[in-house]
Amino acid sequence: MRKPAKPLVPSDPTLVFFDKYDVMAAKAVATGTANPEQQKRFFDLVVYKLSDIRRPSFRPGGSDAARATDYAEGRRSVGIHVAGMINMNSRDIEKLETPNG
Repeated sequence: MRKPAKPLVPSDPTLVFFDKYDVMAAKAVATGTANPEQQKRFFDLVVYKLSDIRRPSFRPGGSDAARATDYAEGRRSVGIHVAGMINMNSRDIEKLETPNG
């Protein structure tokens, strides 16, 4: 008997599907060898897939879903912080402290 095909969308919203090109992009970014396409792919992976920034973090289901909502909000906060850095204006960047003080 054949195994059923994997769904195209995960039934569990905490799961994220990524492919070999996403993994290759992540590895290239980590080693500093990513080309522009890999950099963009990794950015999209982190901000849109992993942090799920485009989806509300609320998960229906009352108190039973509270932990799922908390988890989703934690994921989403990462994307919001990254997007905030990308959209920061130069005056606010100048106000930030440098690592060496």
